[in-house]
Amino acid sequence: QLDLKSSNKIGVLKFGNNTGKDSMDIVGKMAADWIIHGITQKNLAQVVSPQIVEDYTNIIKASLSSEEKANVLQDYFKPAQIISGNYYLSNGNLIFQCSIIDGKLDKTLIALEPVKCDSTNPLDCIEELKQRILGYLITVNNNKSTGLQETPPKYEAYELFLEAKNASTYDENTIDLIEKAIAIDPEYFEPRTFQITYYYDQGKYKKADSLLKNISVNYKLDKRQENIVQLYTALLEGNNRNVYRHLKREYNIAPFELNTNASMLTVAVQFINKPQIIDTIFRVIDTKDSDAESCFYCSNRIYVKALAELELKQYDSVLHYSMPVYKLEEQESFLNPMIVAYLNLNRDPMELINTPGLRLSKEKRSKFLLYAGEQSLLVSNQDAADVYFDQVLGSDTLEVPHKIIGEAAYYKKDFKKAIAEFLKVKQQDSLNLDAISFLANSYARLDQNKEAQQEIELLKSLRDDYQFGKIDYLMARYYAVLKDDTQALYYLNRAVAAGFLYTLYYYQHDPHFIPYLDTPEFNKVMTYWY
Repeated sequence: QLDLKSSNKIGVLKFGNNTGKDSMDIVGKMAADWIIHGITQKNLAQVVSPQIVEDYTNIIKASLSSEEKANVLQDYFKPAQIISGNYYLSNGNLIFQCSIIDGKLDKTLIALEPVKCDSTNPLDCIEELKQRILGYLITVNNNKSTGLQETPPKYEAYELFLEAKNASTYDENTIDLIEKAIAIDPEYFEPRTFQITYYYDQGKYKKADSLLKNISVNYKLDKRQENIVQLYTALLEGNNRNVYRHLKREYNIAPFELNTNASMLTVAVQFINKPQIIDTIFRVIDTKDSDAESCFYCSNRIYVKALAELELKQYDSVLHYSMPVYKLEEQESFLNPMIVAYLNLNRDPMELINTPGLRLSKEKRSKFLLYAGEQSLLVSNQDAADVYFDQVLGSDTLEVPHKIIGEAAYYKKDFKKAIAEFLKVKQQDSLNLDAISFLANSYARLDQNKEAQQEIELLKSLRDDYQFGKIDYLMARYYAVLKDDTQALYYLNRAVAAGFLYTLYYYQHDPHFIPYLDTPEFNKVMTYWY
């Protein structure tokens, strides 16, 4: 069970900028960030940050004043205490005022003495203010301080990282800002985690691992930072149980952050296959009125929720969550869970592709048809599936990738055509693991055992670091084609143990494993990380 104590929360409101200078806005953001950092590092409480309040007000499509945002904080998150303050200029000095309010009674518990510093160095004020707030909270909560004394990052580094963090998309410009921030302040921990995430998401695992090892060797970490390092270590090792364990610790600190919440949902479904715990995580943030088109984490949360409902066989619920989103720009990923739901509800998925307002390129349309055919093999029969495969094979081959045509031919059992198409893929990319696998399987289906064995030996020779069980999974498919059940299940177990993820294309959604779906051995694969 996830540990979420609703009564042990502290809300931090954005500090009001009373300097009359917009350029000083960043000072208020940094003050809130650094106070939050101190509270979480000392394990005093879960924190609802100004960013979380902002995210939530955006989710509910509300344009609220500061006072109304405070009401959202109190009414929705119900923190035990709220920290608020402002800052202004006086004779070249920056002065911070801060109060701590009872979240339930809306009564001021303490108004801290103002903090003053030179306006050219606001970090002096921020650090002093953080220490005063922590001192009060630790005393009131009768909680002893834990962790090392922290110092805030250099101001310029913080400014660059904040710009990168708030970017709408993470690209080369973003990573450039992050790396400039690290160069200015090598001790600044958070941009280093974003740097690792960037390279991990790019599939540059060796680079991400090198950066991670540098942190582990060269930096003295507190408990929370150490947990984050262990989280990334588990990711790069394919140890999904530890990914979940370490992310859960971070989630228990910041369950309301959209990024952390969305990550927790993804790990629960695709890393450890526990769809039954999704609802608890999902309901921590109410997105029933979310603007999925402009909020990446909102759409991602809804997508993973739909996946969980699919695995729980709640097909009407899959459609409930997916219907409002799937026609929006760049949200075609919702079509696949909807295809599976439609087929299991005895509805025709072609209703989806013919929906007014849905715009798909010929390539995306062919992917839709291919997936509908594959899933029809799982819930219906070959003849029903061939209706979809025939439409892929009848497409203009100049606009549909050889891989898609090859897979359609393969699942239609036209193995000669499949071989011809995958040889073309292999000509373009001689080390394409999927093409090699489909060639081996197709040759085996035609009893061309010598050719099949050559492809399998090539596949085995391509084992490398950071593949997370991909080759073992493809080996399991091959032995399923040969009807060697023992070897097929052996390699499936190897694949899941190496971190191969549960997605809509693999395991229970893969037609190769139809003979095993209801067996105890396959169930062990599906519950491997429990």
